[in-house]
Amino acid sequence: MKHNEQGFILPVVLAFCALFLLLVAQQTTYFVTKSSFYEEVEQKNLLQHLLENAVVHVKKEVKEHSKSPSTPLVLETGTVSYEVVSEDEQMIILKIKCQTLQGRALTETAYIQKKDQHIVKWTD
Repeated sequence: MKHNEQGFILPVVLAFCALFLLLVAQQTTYFVTKSSFYEEVEQKNLLQHLLENAVVHVKKEVKEHSKSPSTPLVLETGTVSYEVVSEDEQMIILKIKCQTLQGRALTETAYIQKKDQHIVKWTD
C-alpha cells in the first residue's frame, strides 16, 4: 500500500458541491423574492380594479337616485365601502375604502359633482 498519496479528487468534489449548494440557495432566494413581488403587484392591481368599480357604482347611484351611496359593494375580488364625509347641493365628498379578499386595503377620498357625476379631485 502506498502511504504518501497526494489526493486531489475529494477536495475538488467538495468544492464543487459547495459551489452548487450556493448556486441553489441563490436561485431559491431569487425565486421567492420574485414571486412575492408579483403577488404584491397583483394585490395592487386588484385594489385599483376595486376602486374603478367603486367609482362606476357611485356615479350610477348618484345619477339614478340623486343621493349619496351608503350600501357597501361586494364583488368577487373584495369589498368596497363608502363613507360620506360631507354633502351639499353641488358636491359629495366620499371616503372610499377598498379591501381585497386577502386583507389588503386602500382608502381614497373623492370629490364628486352631483349634477354631472364628474370626479373633481382625488386624495389619498
